Amino acid sequence: MNSPANPSREASHNAQAGCRSGFAIAAWLVAGLLPACVGAVGCGPRETYPVRGVVVFADTQQPARELADYIVTFDSLERRVGGSSPIDGNGGFVLSTLRPGDGAVLGRHRVAITPPPRDDGLPADWLIDRRYGDLKTSGLEVEVGQAPNTLTITVDRHRGKPAK
Repeated sequence: MNSPANPSREASHNAQAGCRSGFAIAAWLVAGLLPACVGAVGCGPRETYPVRGVVVFADTQQPARELADYIVTFDSLERRVGGSSPIDGNGGFVLSTLRPGDGAVLGRHRVAITPPPRDDGLPADWLIDRRYGDLKTSGLEVEVGQAPNTLTITVDRHRGKPAK
């Protein structure tokens, strides 16, 4: 019969190995079961629906071409998820939430519109009223449904010189 040279060291090693293998089993179980559990309670990946639109100025009802590169941000009121899109040169946008161009989750969304960051680090120029830059103050809300969503978002121009 072989007796270990240091019985307490071998016992300690066996206990650590047992913990590591127990931890590995627990990790595999959690990894395998977590997606099913998360999906069951609705916290996992969400289904999105196409959202595209155009931003128009209230005074002319014309596409806000001047807002090219501004960012449109959607924030779901019912779920903890949001999406965004740059505004193109025609005032249009195609929303992305989980993947490029996938749209948004169903329901009501608050909307904010912010200028793009400047390369020189100076504050961005606001061509629209600054209230639109905050989801809480913009006053903009939209409903996203299952069908492809084509939205028009109307904004007021900034009065006077562009704000910094």
